[in-house]
Amino acid sequence: MKGPVAAADVTSTTELGDWFANAFFWRPHVAMLVNRSTLLPVFVELAPAATLRTRVPVAIERVLRLHGVNEAFITAEVEAMQDVCLAPTDDRSVLGVMNDMAYMAEHAWKERLPDLDALSMRMSTWISGPLAGRGGTPGGALAVVVNGGVPLVAPRTAHRLKISIVDTKPPVWRRVLVDSSQSFRHLHLVVQVAFGWAGYHLHEFEVREVRVGEPDPEEDWREPPQDERRIRINSLTAEGTTFLYTYDFGDDWRHQIEVEAVEAAGPDVALPALIDGRRACPPEDSGGPGGYEELLQVLSDPTHPDHEHYSGWAGDFDPEAFNPAGLESGLHAIEFGY
Repeated sequence: MKGPVAAADVTSTTELGDWFANAFFWRPHVAMLVNRSTLLPVFVELAPAATLRTRVPVAIERVLRLHGVNEAFITAEVEAMQDVCLAPTDDRSVLGVMNDMAYMAEHAWKERLPDLDALSMRMSTWISGPLAGRGGTPGGALAVVVNGGVPLVAPRTAHRLKISIVDTKPPVWRRVLVDSSQSFRHLHLVVQVAFGWAGYHLHEFEVREVRVGEPDPEEDWREPPQDERRIRINSLTAEGTTFLYTYDFGDDWRHQIEVEAVEAAGPDVALPALIDGRRACPPEDSGGPGGYEELLQVLSDPTHPDHEHYSGWAGDFDPEAFNPAGLESGLHAIEFGY
C-alpha cells in the first residue's frame, strides 16, 4: 500500500478510530481490517493493492450499513475517513486478536460463504476476551459505540418468488419469500423443500445466461457453473427477473422462477416462508412432464392395464393435494447460509 505516512503524534478523526490491516494469501488474496476500539473485522479483496487505500473506506461503509448502523453515523464516519494515513504498528494487544481472528476466518471462509461481506458479518459474532464488558463480540462492541449498547438491527430485504414447474398440466407452483442476501445454494434447498423433491439428483440455475450450480471438478466437457455457494440471490436478480432452475437432468424438471417483488423484511419476518401454492409435487423419477402426464392418466383410469402397477408404485398419490403446513416445517429446518 502506498500513501501518506502518519506523523508520530497524529490521532484519528473518526468516531471508531484507527484500523489495523493484514494480508492473507487465500484465494482470492484478502486484506483483513480490524478496528482498534471495537475489533470489528472488514474483509476486502487485496488486489489491486494500488487502490486498496481508496477502497478501504468504501468497504468499511458497506459493512457498517450491513450491521444496521444509522446513516447519520455512517455519513460522518465516511466524511472523516477521506484522509487516510499509513503507519506500521507494534500494538501486540490488537495484533494478537488479529492472529486469532485470521485463523477462525480462514476456516469460516472455507465453508463457502457467499462473499467477503458475509465473512465480515460472520466474524463480527466471534466472542473475544478483550471485549468482555464491551459487548462481548465485535458486533456487540460496535453497538456500544454507535447505539448505546442497544443491539443493532441489520436491514434486510426478501425476494418474493413464484416458482412453477414448466409444462405441467394442470400447473404445479409455489410462492415463497427468501432472504435476498442468501446464496443460490440456499435457494436450491428452498425449492426442494417447498415442492417436496427428495434431492436425489443434480440441479442447476440459469440466470441471464449465467449458469449457477455445484461445480464438478471431473466434468471437463463444458465450462463449469458458477459456485452456487458463492453467489447471492440479489447479485444476479432483481424485481421482474425471470430465471430457470432445472432438477434431475434425466427427467428434466424445469422450474420457471419469477421475482415478483423485492420487499423490506423486518426482524420479525420468518424467512424462508411459503406463502401459497397449488397441487402436489410430481413423484420423484416419474419421467418428467411427459411421464407425469401419462402417470396421471393411468391413475385416473382403473381399467387401464397398467393401473395396478402404477398405483402400487405411486402409492396414495393425490395430484391435487397441497399441504403448506408440512412444507413450512421443512423450510424451518433449512440451515441458512449454505
